Amino acid sequence: MGRRYLSYFLDAERFAASSSEAELVAAQGLSATLHSLRLAEFYSCVEPSGRASFFEAISALLPGEVLFVRAEDVGRHWLARPKLAERTRLGSWEEYVEGFAELLRRAVERSLKGVDKAAVWLSGGLDSSPIAAFAAQKLGAAAIDALCWRIDDPEGDESSFAGEVANRLGLRLFWVDCHDATPYSDLSNWPVHPSTPEQTAYRHFHQRSYATAAGLGHKFVLNGLGGDMLYGHGDRWFWSLLAAEGMGKAIDRLRTVARRDGWVRTIRRELAGPLLRGAGRSREFVPEWLLPASRARLELRPSWPEDLDMASRRQQARRLLSLSDAAWISQEAWYAASFGIEPRTPLRDLDLVQFMLSVPDHLLRQGTETRPILRSSMLESLPPAVVHRTGKAGFGSVLLRGLEPQNLPWAPALLLDPEALWREHVEEAAVRRWLTGDLSGSSDALGLL
Repeated sequence: MGRRYLSYFLDAERFAASSSEAELVAAQGLSATLHSLRLAEFYSCVEPSGRASFFEAISALLPGEVLFVRAEDVGRHWLARPKLAERTRLGSWEEYVEGFAELLRRAVERSLKGVDKAAVWLSGGLDSSPIAAFAAQKLGAAAIDALCWRIDDPEGDESSFAGEVANRLGLRLFWVDCHDATPYSDLSNWPVHPSTPEQTAYRHFHQRSYATAAGLGHKFVLNGLGGDMLYGHGDRWFWSLLAAEGMGKAIDRLRTVARRDGWVRTIRRELAGPLLRGAGRSREFVPEWLLPASRARLELRPSWPEDLDMASRRQQARRLLSLSDAAWISQEAWYAASFGIEPRTPLRDLDLVQFMLSVPDHLLRQGTETRPILRSSMLESLPPAVVHRTGKAGFGSVLLRGLEPQNLPWAPALLLDPEALWREHVEEAAVRRWLTGDLSGSSDALGLL
């Protein structure tokens, strides 16, 4: 799944490998010329598509790839990876739920291999709470400490849910105060990875969490990264449920959507739309502010994974197997290592991912209910308020507040520098507009970030 990152330099005379491109460039005296395609992918906010690193001279191994370098030739081999053409069809709902629960439990146990205590990033949501529950079952509640971000924004306030989970599981709960940790705040202390400009807007949320875990004597932190990808994209749920359970249940679930959205919109979006979308090839969104030359570079690149169109749910497969998420995990390990912490990500377990890619859509969504298989599997383990919650924490308002011009006094001088790399890829008018605070949507916010 790409949790361990490795890059390499190879020519007729030399072969060298490292987990750090920057160190490889320095140690081998290589050119530090940057890769134009990789920069185009970065500035357009699309997924990387292949072996290109940010340095032209260096390539990266893909997730699950093994490279053989011999005197006479170079070969490649693939370890086991998710099989996108595979479909799982079981006899009953209960079999699906039991099978999923066992895979999730096993994924958490694998992430705890060689561990006698750990911290869990606990939001009180349906990504992290099951991880905390299975971790407590494996090691005992006394060996698990829960860390929860706390901000002064109602949209992102998870305190009540996290408190209920901690009480139910018998965990100690520690608050990580992030009230002042808006994007790019305290910029002089902002850590920067030496090999990539990729970054989370919530860097200080993470840094403070690692510091808290280290202060409690932990060396391992479990997080719920990957939940939205793992449990999402069940767009054809109606047709899937119709085939599995019959007309009555499918119509009942459709009515719940119609009560919220009206019948015309419901029929268009839930019945016709998924069938029409499923008939075409999966395409990525490319922002309109990307310059034509970079847009052309993106059109010529390979797709990843190569067999994407074999997947039952292409967008789910694209996100679960994304190279950016694989790289992000290894990058995050670099940040955490400065605190003596190793992050672990149970939801990216190979067997769990394979199962969720191959099950029918109604396991992921039924009408207005999301993640029904997960909710059913955790009924006995988590508080009802958490199992049945319909929303989740959002940090969008925190993000947008951090991007207001008065909170970025250094940004114009930095971004409008004549030598700024973005000039080869992004329209200058768009950048100048963003700096005034004119962000018309999520695409603009990503562009400014």
